[in-house]
Amino acid sequence: MVSLLVGVRYYIQNVDSGTFLELPDKLTESEVKTRPVKFSEKQLWTIVADQREPDVFLLENVAQKTWLGVVTEGNRFSQLVGHSRANACKWCLDPDLDGDGFW
Repeated sequence: MVSLLVGVRYYIQNVDSGTFLELPDKLTESEVKTRPVKFSEKQLWTIVADQREPDVFLLENVAQKTWLGVVTEGNRFSQLVGHSRANACKWCLDPDLDGDGFW
């Protein structure tokens, strides 16, 4: 599971399109919505547990039926890797350390 800093809001940024998701404080099975940097329709995502590995969560795009797996790279940063050809783009997990809504 990704190690998140307590009290820090995290965003998942799509490097290719510039859109990003805002993560909740705790990774539980719940719904999150994209907060796009560019003006586009919001897409609904669901945080789901990975049935193959305990304590691993995936982000599923409800509309496209695609999902991203969370891959831990360190204490503060992770990389989200697309597990679908339709959604094969790079994502980065960025902390909002100063709490201003931007990373």
